[in-house]
Amino acid sequence: MVDVERRLLTNALLDVSNQHFVLLSETCIPLFDFSFTHRYLMRSKYSFVETFDDPGPGVKGRYDPKLQSEITTNNGVAVVIVNETACYARSHELGKGVIVLDKHYIPTVLTIRAPHFIANRSLTWTMWKKDHKGHSATFS
Repeated sequence: MVDVERRLLTNALLDVSNQHFVLLSETCIPLFDFSFTHRYLMRSKYSFVETFDDPGPGVKGRYDPKLQSEITTNNGVAVVIVNETACYARSHELGKGVIVLDKHYIPTVLTIRAPHFIANRSLTWTMWKKDHKGHSATFS
């Protein structure tokens, strides 16, 4: 999944008119309507990804940064994610069991490589449960 996310960002960067990118999971519920969210994102210089320890039920004690189901970023930060190699190589070494790669990779990269561009909050709500084995609950 990390490879897919990186390829999506790489291909999106080929079109210079793309300024912002949103990778959104089906497990996320937007906190605000589309018009408000779009306006807010276009005016912000920050990327929105949860990169903090959440003491909430079902989340505490997991690998920090918090699991990510949504990322909203601009083209400059997307370039950082696509060009990063050290965390990418290391994540594949550690990726068996301890972490859920598709949830940890981007928050970890941004925390290390671009901390000043992170808002440390998300624009969506996700329900985390221990019995989902590292994955958030799906809404239907």
